[in-house]
Amino acid sequence: MVPCVALYEQFQWPSKYSSEHKWCFSMGNHFSISKHFSIIDLIENLPNSQIRYSQLNDDFYDYDPVFYDRTLGKGQAEIEIVTKKLSNSFFSKSKY
Repeated sequence: MVPCVALYEQFQWPSKYSSEHKWCFSMGNHFSISKHFSIIDLIENLPNSQIRYSQLNDDFYDYDPVFYDRTLGKGQAEIEIVTKKLSNSFFSKSKY
């Protein structure tokens, strides 16, 4: 899991809410933010791997436009990805 730049950072970079965040991530969108990665693009370029599951976790997230750390309570603002390592190069990413 990684924090979502749209939800956690609210497109404010560098992060106002965590000095530990050195990079920012989105599901697949491309933003003109320094140190930004599309997590889907990164995972799709892993050799012999396949994305099995991806989800934006935003349970209890407050979509109010006021800027504040929405994860101080129960709010989630993260991207969750599960990948499978393909054991044989015979299998292509498009087949399974």
